[in-house]
Amino acid sequence: MARVRIICISDTHGQHAGLRVPDGDILIHAGDFMTYGNAPREIIDFNTWLGHQPHAHKIVSRVLKNFFSLPP
Repeated sequence: MARVRIICISDTHGQHAGLRVPDGDILIHAGDFMTYGNAPREIIDFNTWLGHQPHAHKIVSRVLKNFFSLPP
């Protein structure tokens, strides 16, 4: 049986760029990645950072402050 390495982080509050995230197969961010919760630039910055992570699968959950909406 193959092993799957799951990395779970949360509550980075805009400080994700300074993290050293371990390698793994799945990266889960369990919420609160934003500082203010309503700035589209925070979403873009986080998404760019997330795209540079080496994990084959990424899951992001929004929680508490991450109540945002983008125009359609």
